[in-house]
Amino acid sequence: MPSEQKLLIRKELDGLPDRGISKNIDNGLTELLLSDPVMTEEENENFKIMKKDFERIDGLEFV
Repeated sequence: MPSEQKLLIRKELDGLPDRGISKNIDNGLTELLLSDPVMTEEENENFKIMKKDFERIDGLEFV
């Protein structure tokens, strides 16, 4: 996962309300998600292409 995506996830998760007991579990899962290796340059380019394709598809209206 690209580092900029990790930052977006971190920002979004930090804005969530405190949920008490499950917060420890959430923190562990968050750290696991955000700790994976950063993509290689080729993987990052492929990710950008796929993201652009999904954004294009998401913008289409289905009738």
